[in-house]
Amino acid sequence: MNRTQKICAALVMVCGLLFPAPSRAAEMTGTVEKVEGLVELQKRGSDDWTVVKAGISVQAGDRISAGIDGAATVVFKNSRTDVHPLTQMAVGESQESADAFSNEMFLQVGRIVSKVSKTSGKTNRFSVTTPTAVAGVRGTSIDVFYSNDLGLNIDVKDGEAQVQPVRLADLPPAAQAALT
Repeated sequence: MNRTQKICAALVMVCGLLFPAPSRAAEMTGTVEKVEGLVELQKRGSDDWTVVKAGISVQAGDRISAGIDGAATVVFKNSRTDVHPLTQMAVGESQESADAFSNEMFLQVGRIVSKVSKTSGKTNRFSVTTPTAVAGVRGTSIDVFYSNDLGLNIDVKDGEAQVQPVRLADLPPAAQAALT
């Protein structure tokens, strides 16, 4: 290697240290930690519903339906979501990169309470989307209830959240499908 090649190689190495390539996000899988009563899961791409048992994995595109006596807790590396009775929801994007977590929950009807870690050392992008609004959560606990008849109620327990109205027709097709 001549002197010019050595200098170029050193510059490439220094630039790589100063300006690292953006980290690639990997899909995160969550786990159902606790189940009470009847809770069912429809895996992404399937038409079949199965009864949920503790320890089952959930990932983007999976749908969860809790019956009148059903409840479950879904845990990802950066969050935990309690699914209350008479709730229908879907797991949206759930990814982890070297510097961030990103989670989406789509609440069709019912109530979920999500707690997002403040101590992960990474940026957390966590949102709950209903047919009428999206709530972006930043290291907090949020209680979201939605019903066609009763509307939307969001209670931020700790920290902060931003809420923006949405029109179902303006959401991407995958989000529309998760909410209908």
